[in-house]
Amino acid sequence: MQLIIRPFVSEDQDKCKQLILEGLADHFGGAFDTIKFPNPDLDDISKTYRNDTFLVVESGEEIIGTGALIEEDVKTGTGRILRMSVKREHRRMKIGTKILNELLYTAKDCGYNYLVVETTLNWRNVIDFYLRYGFEIIEYRIEDNEVDIQMSI
Repeated sequence: MQLIIRPFVSEDQDKCKQLILEGLADHFGGAFDTIKFPNPDLDDISKTYRNDTFLVVESGEEIIGTGALIEEDVKTGTGRILRMSVKREHRRMKIGTKILNELLYTAKDCGYNYLVVETTLNWRNVIDFYLRYGFEIIEYRIEDNEVDIQMSI
């Protein structure tokens, strides 16, 4: 399978939003409630991430993955990785690794010193994924059911 990792273009909007929401539905079990848990950044990805990096992974004509990098804190040189998602039938095929590597290269080019990721405590496979690549857990937020993970680059 040949993969192309490229920047998001506006024509990708609907496919990327659907892919990400399907991934959230997989994790949370069933249809993801966008009324209760809105994701306004996905309504206009071009606008939301216009000054940041939003990557798309294609296989043939199909979008099978996404990942984004935004500036978190100028003073500390921290970037945040978010919207990492791989289509269900393409998971466990190292596509997430390829996206992460591209985001790491971009973060280094941007001069970031740190990268952070936030995820839910019960999303263990995601936590383990980042830990394998050198990220460390920096904070558990039990009351929010979330964990912050960080990497020095």
